[in-house]
Amino acid sequence: MFFALTYNFLMLNFVGCCSPRLPIINERKEMGAIKYHLNILGLGGPRKMTAIIPSLDKDGNPHIFQPKPCGAPVILDMFKRNKEREKMVVMQNMHPHWNKQVTHL
Repeated sequence: MFFALTYNFLMLNFVGCCSPRLPIINERKEMGAIKYHLNILGLGGPRKMTAIIPSLDKDGNPHIFQPKPCGAPVILDMFKRNKEREKMVVMQNMHPHWNKQVTHL
C-alpha cells in the first residue's frame, strides 16, 4: 500500500490518498482531507481547521472518493459544494484563541 499527501499552493488544503501499487495517480483513493482556514499574519488568532474523512456505509466499509483523471481532489470539492455530505464525517476544531500570557514577551 502506498500513501501520498497532496496540497494546494498556499498549503491550506491537504488530501491524503492511498493506492495498492505505483503509480498511485491511476488507482488512488482519497482517505481524508484537512482544510486550514486562511489567517494572514496570525491577525485572527490561531487558524481554524476542518478535517474530512469518508463515512462508513451500511456494511461498515468506507465510502470511496476517487480523484478525477486530472488528479484534482474530489472530497474537498464535494465538501465545498455541499454535495453528498452523508458520505463524509466532518470535524472542526474548537474555536482557537491566543493565550496572551504564553505569547507575551
